[in-house]
Amino acid sequence: MDDYRHILVSRLRFLGDVVLTTPVLRALRQAFPQATIAYLAENPYLEVLAHHPHVDELISADRNKHLSYFFAMLGVRRGRFDVAIDLFGNPRSALLLWLGGARQRVGFDYRGRRLLYTTVVRRDARPKNAIEFHLQALQPLGVPSAGLETHLATSPDEDAWAEAFLGEKGLVFSQPIAVVHAGASWPAKRWLPERFSELAR
Repeated sequence: MDDYRHILVSRLRFLGDVVLTTPVLRALRQAFPQATIAYLAENPYLEVLAHHPHVDELISADRNKHLSYFFAMLGVRRGRFDVAIDLFGNPRSALLLWLGGARQRVGFDYRGRRLLYTTVVRRDARPKNAIEFHLQALQPLGVPSAGLETHLATSPDEDAWAEAFLGEKGLVFSQPIAVVHAGASWPAKRWLPERFSELAR
């Protein structure tokens, strides 16, 4: 662990899933305060980490452009990462880290993909939320959890835009604001409408 100076975290998609990996970033930063931490994800999901205090470098890919993945792989190789953690675990993400040549590659015990990792994380049958699932990837590294709270960071320009937008709606930052995003990319992730209604009430 003392040799980890360059760390890569990868969760290629989607927006909410990337946000749910931020507790992993906090745990890594606390365990390795001097390390460079990079994040690999597809656009536009990567943008949510543009100002994150625990991310030093962003490596982007575009799922609609195959050549983009080649350049992402080159970015991984240039990083000379001591350890790369695959939190997505699909064939493309596993192959990217393998081709990128990270000294240690951590990933979950998925059929086929596990052959591309140097450290395979065995999944237990205990029910867990997505954050707890992601944090399992740190156990082989001896990195303890630093809590389950997610973290989003914004720039002053983004804050100014949001304040102006809310002002147009008659809202101000000093008031509590609840936002309900009633939808998801995959049907399996979509909550029932009556549950959204109950939550909003």
